[in-house]
Amino acid sequence: MANSFFSYKSLDSEMIEQLGFIWKPFDLSDNLGNTIDTGCVDGVPYTYFVNDRGNWSPTDDDLRIEGSFKFSNDLTNLFDTKKGVLGDNGTAGIACDWIAKQTSVRNTVLIESPIRKDSSLKEFNYSFVFPKGTLRGEVLFSFYFYVYSIDSTTPGLPSFIANEKGVRLGEFFSFTLFIDGNGSLFPVVDYDGNPGDPLWRMTLDFSDPLSETLSEKTCCLHINRTHKAYEDLMGKRQGGSDSFLFKEVMASAIQLLIEYSLSKDSELRKLIDTGESFDYGTIAYYISRFQNSLGIKTTSPPQTLAESLREYLEV
Repeated sequence: MANSFFSYKSLDSEMIEQLGFIWKPFDLSDNLGNTIDTGCVDGVPYTYFVNDRGNWSPTDDDLRIEGSFKFSNDLTNLFDTKKGVLGDNGTAGIACDWIAKQTSVRNTVLIESPIRKDSSLKEFNYSFVFPKGTLRGEVLFSFYFYVYSIDSTTPGLPSFIANEKGVRLGEFFSFTLFIDGNGSLFPVVDYDGNPGDPLWRMTLDFSDPLSETLSEKTCCLHINRTHKAYEDLMGKRQGGSDSFLFKEVMASAIQLLIEYSLSKDSELRKLIDTGESFDYGTIAYYISRFQNSLGIKTTSPPQTLAESLREYLEV
């Protein structure tokens, strides 16, 4: 059988704007329904981090995310055979794909179906429950329409109209949630080393902090899951906050990042001290943010920087 290739029209920014999408902030809660506080990453739309875990631990407890969104206009335009993405008698569904990048765990959650041309639905609720140990680091959520059922009755459908069940019609919204850290986007990855290897190690591999970005390739804290102190490191203290050992490791790792960055650009210290702005996502952006937003004495001598980091992290 010859292979066939389908090229269907998908949602574009103009269509999404016509739908009048409205996002409402979500709620996080633990196994017992206790609210977990979140914060927003400075300058990055729809990017959040776990701000206060309470008694919740990503390794010990499930996590529930609940929220809603709506469209201020009806969804009729989706079913326009000239400008839309579906036939008049087809139906759509809404789903969300999520992926935890550091654990490579992913799933698809169906939110609503079927949605017909004459549907009056405008507001949709979602609820995701993540088993303990599922999430670490950065989790990306992507919401999209898909073909729930095909239009098999309208004659002469244009070839660009999606007419195959399950075809994605286009993403209309996405957000990112960082499970670890306090909004600095600091990469932290577990690995299975030898029990006798160090508890943690830091990899730093970049040459230009003004243009390169924080990622597992350029800057990453690796934690040895087989080390005898791993449970102490990742455990929670009374009240649910990070262990003192974890904060101590983070303070040391951040100091390594800062000092390595300053050594790579002789002008970076001066640029930070004078309040220079940097492109979002670059390593220099975060080094500057440590000092100018969080009050960490980034450009001070090493002993002052070390003390400042521990004061901030409440070690």
